[in-house]
Amino acid sequence: MNYRNDFDQEYLKSILYYDPLSGKWTWLKHYYKRLIGKEAGQIKQTGYRIIKINNKEYMSARLACLYMTGEWPKEEMDHKDTIKLNDKWENLREASRAENTRNRNAKLTSLIGLKGVRLTTSNKYEANIKLNGQFKYLGTFDTPKEAATAYANAAKEAYGEFARHD
Repeated sequence: MNYRNDFDQEYLKSILYYDPLSGKWTWLKHYYKRLIGKEAGQIKQTGYRIIKINNKEYMSARLACLYMTGEWPKEEMDHKDTIKLNDKWENLREASRAENTRNRNAKLTSLIGLKGVRLTTSNKYEANIKLNGQFKYLGTFDTPKEAATAYANAAKEAYGEFARHD
């Protein structure tokens, strides 16, 4: 993906319209066979909307930042609700790589389906959180809900607004 800052807000607004309430992008002029009024971009295998400008691909969330603030994001853009296609402005925020990672849902490979919780060999539930690259043991619990609560509390304290515990 292209993270270079190849153009400015004025140029972006001359070719595309971004609706911050819906998160939709629309072409304003004929642009490399793209029709005026047609929705811009395509959804890649990653699940993100990509918009091609001047033969280079840009993530739509990064373009939204430029469109709304006049500045390219310094690092990444995070979808607060973790829905990759929800580019409503209220759902986007700048984030470091670590912050963006903290806002992920539980891994699909999780047998429990709860972030930070695993089933032990003794049929108890263990909670752990990753802090500064190291896993911190939060305790062993009788129920997955207790372990999830321990993780949620630790995540909220450690990660603040980027804490995701579901």
